[in-house]
Amino acid sequence: MTDKCYALTVYLSEDMREDDAEPIAAAIRMVKGVMEVKPITSTPESDYAQIKARRELIYAFKEVLTY
Repeated sequence: MTDKCYALTVYLSEDMREDDAEPIAAAIRMVKGVMEVKPITSTPESDYAQIKARRELIYAFKEVLTY
């Protein structure tokens, strides 16, 4: 028996203006079974999380490359 999925999250490769993202949202709305598509706006917290994750990844690569 498989689990049931009630939602999917789509992440964009980079932040973009809401009006530029609208064609993507419209395309997703056309997929059968999609009930709602709504944008999640970028916040200082999400920007900080990306910067922190990038820094940690760079540090990990440096650790691997120095051995």
